[in-house]
Amino acid sequence: MHRNLILFFSIIICFVTSCEEGFDLNSGITLSEKNELYTLELNVSNNVTNDLSPVHFSANVIRHLNYQIRSDSRLIGYWSIYALTIDGVSENIAQFPTDYNIYPDQTFDKIDENTITGEILYSSGGWTADMTAGTVTTSLQGVTAIINITFDHDGPIIPLDGYMVWNFVKDGMQYHQILQKTEYTDPAQFTEPESYLSITSAGGTLEGLTVPSEFDIIIQLPNEVNTSYEVSGSFVPALDFYEGNILATLDSESYSIINVNIPISIEIIY
Repeated sequence: MHRNLILFFSIIICFVTSCEEGFDLNSGITLSEKNELYTLELNVSNNVTNDLSPVHFSANVIRHLNYQIRSDSRLIGYWSIYALTIDGVSENIAQFPTDYNIYPDQTFDKIDENTITGEILYSSGGWTADMTAGTVTTSLQGVTAIINITFDHDGPIIPLDGYMVWNFVKDGMQYHQILQKTEYTDPAQFTEPESYLSITSAGGTLEGLTVPSEFDIIIQLPNEVNTSYEVSGSFVPALDFYEGNILATLDSESYSIINVNIPISIEIIY
């Protein structure tokens, strides 16, 4: 519904603008716009026609930048302390197990359990990571800690039972803490957000499209620069219209919306 409203207003604005400002009429033209990842091109065979002659068009989505998975993705997930030494002395973690649930929104929950008394203590904090420096900064109950981190895997997601190592100083003592991944992390939360292509018109209809619908065409391109997706068809002028237009829109919840509009001058044949 949200995307449909955007498309409706885009059609009206682009159609009115093209009529008011005019357009340099040429045969066979291509216009394009870019957002953070994609270039949207709109090509028409002719933008001067008559009410009996369709105009052939194509809309192309071209990747101009690879999608980058967030650099801190390896931290995200559910972890338990596997081993802990303080100033070189091993601690009994079986008696006092601790879990960290680290979330994509840069918050985390810490769960401390006392197996003797059965008491469980919950606390929540925030985190930021500098993966170039190899550090994570945590803030918990007003206390900020800078932790040096390493992993036993190089991929963007640490697998189940993989390890993360924390080294930090607390109250003048050196902590060496090994955390083990305890739950599977769904890689879907790190995949590229979907983009949708829509093609609309005023002053005529779109026919002979190479897709079932002109609205919300999902763009799923390989993560390689210059890969592309094309939709083509024909603009058929409506009766008694002197002006028309074709509007291609690339919409995404995560990236800038692109509109490419080409006005079409229609000569009425009596």
